Amino acid sequence: MSSSTTYNPQSTSSSKIPLFDSNKFPMWKTKAMVVLETMDYDMLDIVTLGPHALMFQPTKEGVAEGERKQTPKHDYTAEDKRLIHLDIKARAAIGMHYPMIYIIWFKTMNQPKR
Repeated sequence: MSSSTTYNPQSTSSSKIPLFDSNKFPMWKTKAMVVLETMDYDMLDIVTLGPHALMFQPTKEGVAEGERKQTPKHDYTAEDKRLIHLDIKARAAIGMHYPMIYIIWFKTMNQPKR
């Protein structure tokens, strides 16, 4: 079998998010979304809807009481862990393709709303 027909699992330019270019944002966004979708179909939800917030509603005698609280890590389900992992993968895949000035700017922004 020739080398041109053998399977090569190495990344290619079509499987990587291109370097961010603010002048060509619509094209960059389209390519980035396609790459993220090939990584995992649910990743598009993480990117468009925001990170998976692990919250629960405290109850007293079956009635909601107080504000929602963050779920303790020991109570995470397998699905919660999978969605957290997708969020991390998405941030890494996108973040690695921004120029350093954008990364510094993003770090100065506030945390996402929950």
